[in-house]
Amino acid sequence: MEEGLNKWLISEPFIPIDRILREKFNRADQLRVIIQSQNPDLRKLPWHLWDFLKVYRQAEIALSAPFYDRVAKIALPRTEIRILSILGDNQGINTDTDKQVLSRIDAEVEFLDKPSRQELDAQLWDEQGWDILCFSGHSSSQMDGSSGWMNINQVDKLTIPDLKNALSAAIERGLQLAIFNSCDGLGLARQLADLHIPQIIVMRELVPDVVAQEFLKNFVTAFAGGKSFYLAVRAAREKLQPLEQHYPCVTWLPVICQNPAEIPPTWESFRRGEPEPHQ
Repeated sequence: MEEGLNKWLISEPFIPIDRILREKFNRADQLRVIIQSQNPDLRKLPWHLWDFLKVYRQAEIALSAPFYDRVAKIALPRTEIRILSILGDNQGINTDTDKQVLSRIDAEVEFLDKPSRQELDAQLWDEQGWDILCFSGHSSSQMDGSSGWMNINQVDKLTIPDLKNALSAAIERGLQLAIFNSCDGLGLARQLADLHIPQIIVMRELVPDVVAQEFLKNFVTAFAGGKSFYLAVRAAREKLQPLEQHYPCVTWLPVICQNPAEIPPTWESFRRGEPEPHQ
């Protein structure tokens, strides 16, 4: 796969793109490389294996829908970062580890343990707004990546359209990042992108429980520790490599889904309630 991908990316149609990238950027520059496509096969490719990223260590790949927009935000200045953590159906997995990770960071975290649809909907409508939404549990997507669903408890499976009004309100009130630390999340990301949320992190395929736990821990540690959003994701993804001894290719799973109309946040910009200046 890696060899075939890189042969394709140095074929004639891509040569001008590769040349321009290398002319315009230094190896020390922080870069966001965004792949705009709804093709499910292209969205599942391990773009991080591109040889270009091996040289440009401050670059990271993200996916985007071909069409996007920016939602007008309601100004709600906050001095504390607010996180809504949904601990869904945990049959066969341990969501308590994610709860422990989020409990240790300097933020106000509201935990919803196997909530009903009404409880989740009510929290999304919270007047103070949220900065981060984190779902831990079971999820899945259609084969074509057109839609997905999450098991918020042992009975209820919800799609993004099921929560459309509440999620739209949360985005207007400052929700910038949704993390689906669960299996096969590309369908959820595609539906949520229709609401123009700034950033999403999902796992492309089925993910072992220990891998999801390790990724969230490493991402939160790096991001809250001062790394940029993209580099925090890259660092957390690369630190999964030792687990490939038992779970091959798990470094391929985490991926950013970016709204190109939005500026990626930093931990401090969450605290100030506003994005960083455009760079």
